[in-house]
Amino acid sequence: MLGPADYGRYSFITKFIGFFMIVAYFGLRWVVVREISADRTLARAYLRIGLRIRTITTLTAIVACCTIGFLLHLDHSVKLGIAIFSVSLAVGGIGELLEGVLLALGRSYCIAGANVTASLLKFVVGTWALYAGHGLFGVLAVFVAATMVSTGLDILFVKSALRGEDQRAEEPGLTKLVLRESLPFVVQAGAARLYQKNDIIFLTMLRGNEATGIYSAAYVFLDLLMAVASSVVAAVYPMVAKMQTESAHSVSEAYGRLHKYMLLGLLPISAALMFLGPSILVTVFGKAYVRGNLPLQILVWTLPVEVSCLVSGTFLCAMYQQRLTAIITICTASLNVVATVGLIMLYSATGAAVATVGGSLVSAVIHYVYVRRVVGPISTLDAWLKPLACGGLMLSAMCCIPISMTIIRVIAGILVYVAALAAVRPIDAEDRRLMLSLLKRNANKVAAR
Repeated sequence: MLGPADYGRYSFITKFIGFFMIVAYFGLRWVVVREISADRTLARAYLRIGLRIRTITTLTAIVACCTIGFLLHLDHSVKLGIAIFSVSLAVGGIGELLEGVLLALGRSYCIAGANVTASLLKFVVGTWALYAGHGLFGVLAVFVAATMVSTGLDILFVKSALRGEDQRAEEPGLTKLVLRESLPFVVQAGAARLYQKNDIIFLTMLRGNEATGIYSAAYVFLDLLMAVASSVVAAVYPMVAKMQTESAHSVSEAYGRLHKYMLLGLLPISAALMFLGPSILVTVFGKAYVRGNLPLQILVWTLPVEVSCLVSGTFLCAMYQQRLTAIITICTASLNVVATVGLIMLYSATGAAVATVGGSLVSAVIHYVYVRRVVGPISTLDAWLKPLACGGLMLSAMCCIPISMTIIRVIAGILVYVAALAAVRPIDAEDRRLMLSLLKRNANKVAAR
């Protein structure tokens, strides 16, 4: 298995490559999803343009990544790992663009199938590679191979989705339009990557690989949950892109409900992880990672506020406000970098966790302020205060119950949360009507098949 030092190297490599992924991906997916959602007949045209642009940007990113990685004063194993993992920029870049087309065409279940297959391969084959003694390079090679499989499945799914679809020819000037619309997304993605992952980079430089490995182990649970939340929000993006051309009131109502649902789902998870996380961390990674307990208990609160940023940013981009989101992200990222460096120097991994949560909270508030200006009137009581009240009551109960067994405290907290849902009433009659309508629609689809 990977020890803290090797896991720190792995985390640094993946986060380092992530900065060059911004160049490789070039913000194309956001534009492709938005425009194809509005006009399905342009799917082939946008796909061809996207592949042409992505070929150039991916090659540029790989060359820059390997060159800079070689010039930096890094371990030889880290440099070799960067070279191996950089292959994922090319393979993953194609897959990411194809997923955008599938999402716009309403084939999100295809994306889920490809990603689940890749995840299972990473877990099964990656575990075998570790126990077989292949170490860091084995894990990186498995990741690249699983990405290839996922991309291959995406290619098959896109061919199937476009078969029989009426398509318009590519219009003159469409490539320039895509490039112009993509540029703000590139800036936003760069600032977001700096804002979200600068803690790993600075922790490695200031405290070493072992501290990074312990911190990254604490972060891995948040990454998994954020991936699920991101998939949910990404599935909503095409609908919002189409909705904003029809009714501004529907967009503001959709934002309020999605924001509320995401908080109601994630706040109890954060509260439960605060108590159960340390035991899970040691069970999964081993006793060598016990120093990650405190950072984990702090980082769990990144989840709800970071998802709030995700929901707000998605709606702003669907409303053609990607330049605004880029400016917000640049400002918050700059402040976060300063806070992260200072707190890491003082408190190591714990300081990085505090800076991450604080930066996410500031970003969530700023995003929400601008969403209210752009999207329209939103009930803060429903979108924020009622979910926070329910989560706060659950956390208070878990902290105040004088029982030493953690699992009993968590169960008691869940019971209090259920009671809070009934008392605070964040889910209104319209929510219940929508849920019943959705269940009925799905039941009818199953019956029709």
